[in-house]
Amino acid sequence: MLGAHAQSADPEYGVQIFTENDLYSRRHTDQWYTNGLRIVFLPRDQDKQLKDFSAFARRFYGPEAVARIGFTFGQDIYTPKNIRDPNPQPWDRPWAGWTYFGAIAQAAVADKQDTVELDIGAVGPRSGAAWVQHRWHQLIGAPEPMGWNNQIGNELGVNLTWRRHQRLQFVCNTLDVIPHYGGAAGNVFTYVALGASVRAGQNISGFGDDRSTTSLRRGSSESTRFCVPPARQELEWYVFARAEGRLVGRNIFLDGNLLHDGPRVTKRPFVYDFALGASMRFAGNFRITFTEVWRAMEFKPVDTRTPLGIQKFGSIVLAYEF
Repeated sequence: MLGAHAQSADPEYGVQIFTENDLYSRRHTDQWYTNGLRIVFLPRDQDKQLKDFSAFARRFYGPEAVARIGFTFGQDIYTPKNIRDPNPQPWDRPWAGWTYFGAIAQAAVADKQDTVELDIGAVGPRSGAAWVQHRWHQLIGAPEPMGWNNQIGNELGVNLTWRRHQRLQFVCNTLDVIPHYGGAAGNVFTYVALGASVRAGQNISGFGDDRSTTSLRRGSSESTRFCVPPARQELEWYVFARAEGRLVGRNIFLDGNLLHDGPRVTKRPFVYDFALGASMRFAGNFRITFTEVWRAMEFKPVDTRTPLGIQKFGSIVLAYEF
């Protein structure tokens, strides 16, 4: 019976828009990781071309597994703290942009989810990050960024990411903990990651929303078999805290280009994020999540001119699930 509930609770398709910017935080620093945009389309396994993947997922996870293959488009923008200086700033992180297309494969049961993503795109001037930031600052009346001539050079970026989430319910549909772990390999990012989220609210489902999570609605959890998953039309809301640590082998936005010289700084091998946020699903199909993120400094100071401190930015997720 629970399997039928879990299946019926899942949407057939999901469209998610992730937008991240330091404008969403109270500091308005406009430095380091200054803007991110990510659009995800993730259908369920009804399509004929997913038949083989669905069969594999159900052999591996069990007959209640839901398999999805989808697509993503995104862009990330990084700048030093002083965006008004047109000269090189070797004491701060380089100017950099990354625009990519990706393919996503996901398999999930009620309390476990694996997501694999392959991204291919352009780093450097061909990413179009300079054009986007110039136009955005003109639109909102912000200072003009002057240093894009100093950005890291063009490079084809290829990156593979995997992440597993495990949902542990402690109070049915009201309180849960979601440990996660995974990693990335490629010339853009190479790292291993470990973290967890704690959520409290009403009619909680899914695995939460963050930059590396593509989570559509899931049903009850095997950790509390007596739970009946909330119906799709019921209002869902929760608040959450999340922490993640990463052991970093490569970050092109700090290490610079792989095959030629250019701007670079010395990255810190261990970094961490801490986040607080709130999420609400309403009218059965719509979801909005706001997150405030504190990110540890990702590179080592070069000299006394290097800005220090924790970076703070906000994230907004808008989703339509149908």
